Amino acid sequence: MALTKTHNRMIEGAPVNVLDFGAVGDGSTNDTAAIQAAIDSGASTVIIPSSASSFLIADVTLSAGISLVGEGGEISFVLGSTASGIDMQSNSSILNVNFDISGADSLGTSAIIDVEGNDCRIEGCLFDGKTSGPSAFKANYTIRISNTLSNLRTHIINNRFRNTYFGVIRQSGTTGNMSWSKINGNSFFGVDKGDAIEINVGADIDIQVHGNTIYDVSGDGVTNAGIAIGIAGDGGSGGAPSSEIRKLSIVNNTVDNAVMGIHVEGCNSISIASNMVNSITGNGTEAGIQIYSSDDFLISGNQVGSCTIAGIQVQAEGADQSSSGAVSGNLVKDCASGINIDTDVASSSVVISGNHVKNSTSKGVGVKGSADYNISANGTEDCVLGYSVNAESNANNVTVSANTSTNDTSTHLFSNTASTNLYSGGNNFLADFKPTITIVANDTTPAVASGNNYKTTANTGATAITDFTGSQDGQIIHVRGGSSTNASTIADSGNFRLAGAMTLNVNASISLQYNDTTTIWYEISRSVT
Repeated sequence: MALTKTHNRMIEGAPVNVLDFGAVGDGSTNDTAAIQAAIDSGASTVIIPSSASSFLIADVTLSAGISLVGEGGEISFVLGSTASGIDMQSNSSILNVNFDISGADSLGTSAIIDVEGNDCRIEGCLFDGKTSGPSAFKANYTIRISNTLSNLRTHIINNRFRNTYFGVIRQSGTTGNMSWSKINGNSFFGVDKGDAIEINVGADIDIQVHGNTIYDVSGDGVTNAGIAIGIAGDGGSGGAPSSEIRKLSIVNNTVDNAVMGIHVEGCNSISIASNMVNSITGNGTEAGIQIYSSDDFLISGNQVGSCTIAGIQVQAEGADQSSSGAVSGNLVKDCASGINIDTDVASSSVVISGNHVKNSTSKGVGVKGSADYNISANGTEDCVLGYSVNAESNANNVTVSANTSTNDTSTHLFSNTASTNLYSGGNNFLADFKPTITIVANDTTPAVASGNNYKTTANTGATAITDFTGSQDGQIIHVRGGSSTNASTIADSGNFRLAGAMTLNVNASISLQYNDTTTIWYEISRSVT
């Protein structure tokens, strides 16, 4: 037998139904007072049942310890320019409620939910803007976390956001704290203005952003908007280490079609791992994964593709530097630039290893600044223009080892002459097989950056080859004589260490390997006719 509403109220703490307090749920009657009365009734659980239409509210406060639970019902809003639909106090929960936010006021600082206490939980809800596009009428913020109050252990789990403005936001401030919080398992489809997830915090610890799916974040021209996942320590990238977020993990998220992908500033002990980021349009500076002025970072096992600026980028902003970290095991493809690291902290070290960069149109891996760089076991494939590995003019203490390139048409290893302490060894910077290239007549310093197989031609006079230019460490070339007319010669001196002088008569050939440390070509083998 079902309990009547009288019996229900006699049982202390028993769930109550908003219909029992006069709510109508017809989409036009203002049910604010009825729903607030249900919340204030002393029950720990307030039910939003299915109804003919939605329960229309303006502004209610979800008191401490109360759970608002949906059982097929929907809530819609009429908000003023600064109002919030629901203000959540400590230990309150909103579970499995559907929200029609299409009629909410989009002006000013209105929000659907304001989180204003510790241990708040929002789980299994749908926030539906109904109509896509920035002209749709919806709240400026969907879930807003207070930046002046403590919000420890905020959990925003397994919700769906569809055609919203800002999804989950915590604006900058120094007095709040949302340590041990989780934003996990949510899906965002169509963030028409603003960011999907934007968290600005102070000296908080242990924040998780895991397993979210984010698609189509437009920004609508809002400055610095259009971010899929954006996390910033107090003061942004200029924050001192003591005010940085510590223990930040951004793991297993999927991002497709945004202005900016994953963007982190002013944080410490960061793990960005196993994310898939694709189709990032950029704003002139942004990469698929971008870190500014942060310490102790690990960027590992991510797949990043189709970014107009770069796949992965770590850099300073002004005088604020990023320091030690590792970028390893990532796949970056179809980006203008693959992996760019810029840090000028002399005491820091950065390892770039085991990454694969494909179809870059600028450079595969690029570094600059005075950090110690170890660039090892990376692969570049089908990259054009630029360089496979680029140590820029102020890059110091760089080790480049065991890297490979496959079918790159770029120059493989570049170091500006102003760089210092550059060591390169054990790399296999060889392009895939290309047809034999004919050396122009009378050339005494042929360029060999375009392949490995070369053939001389008839010269108009005696021609002694003194060097092969554009070479890479470990590069092997094969040179065959194409004519005996004034045949090119190579002496066992200068830039060459040979078994003896070589005359490249027709069909005679020699194989040489270049050592970047000694700047010498060493003979491997030869054949003569």
